[in-house]
Amino acid sequence: MSPKKKRKAKEGSKKTKKEVKGLDIVNLKDAPALDVGIKGLTLKILCGKGAPTATENLVVGYLFLEPGAVIESHHHDYEEFQYVLSGTGILEDTKGNKTELRPEMGFYCPSGPEGVHKITNTGDYQLNILFIHSTEKGGKMPQLTWSDD
Repeated sequence: MSPKKKRKAKEGSKKTKKEVKGLDIVNLKDAPALDVGIKGLTLKILCGKGAPTATENLVVGYLFLEPGAVIESHHHDYEEFQYVLSGTGILEDTKGNKTELRPEMGFYCPSGPEGVHKITNTGDYQLNILFIHSTEKGGKMPQLTWSDD
């Protein structure tokens, strides 16, 4: 008996909530760019609402931050994880603590005001970061709330 048939037999008449339809592959070059009005920032959404790959509760994207560009202090209504792929910069938290960002370094931001963060590209090259957000059903991009300085 195949593993799929064994699983179905084991589950009996119990119906699963959603059936996986297969893997979905996306290339960065095919991902739509999202304009958030920040000079020197390009966001590409790999999966989530409006992206090549739809999701239920997740948004994954890639940000390109040009040298000298800044994403000012903000937080999201959902938790986020970011991972530096290339470039260098400074991450600043809600208390003003600064951490140097380098490739192969990740950071977690909780939802709400505790997760306030600011990112500045301090290098001579583009800062490239992969980001992952949990989100509401439907993979909608989380709302940004800018901090009052």
